[in-house]
Amino acid sequence: FGPGNSSPMFIAYNVKTKNKPQLLNNAHLKMEVYSESNPNIVFKAIAFGLGKHYQNLASGIPFNICYKLEDNHYNGQTNLQISIRDIKFGTIINN
Repeated sequence: FGPGNSSPMFIAYNVKTKNKPQLLNNAHLKMEVYSESNPNIVFKAIAFGLGKHYQNLASGIPFNICYKLEDNHYNGQTNLQISIRDIKFGTIINN
């Protein structure tokens, strides 16, 4: 990707939240996620406009995500975070 090209979109299956997500402005979600296949690697994630999924995410059930990787610039620091574009429940893929 680069000038004139879109940034790549990724899919992760069987993802869980490390703790209950934060619901921001009743519309957005801030959370930490990990894959059931590798629970030791945890990523910070943001999901703009996906607050409707809060209850399902807070219940701890696994889900699938479509996401992009982005730099988060906040308070003078830059960190890598997952920007979740969509969340799906109910279809678990075994690798």
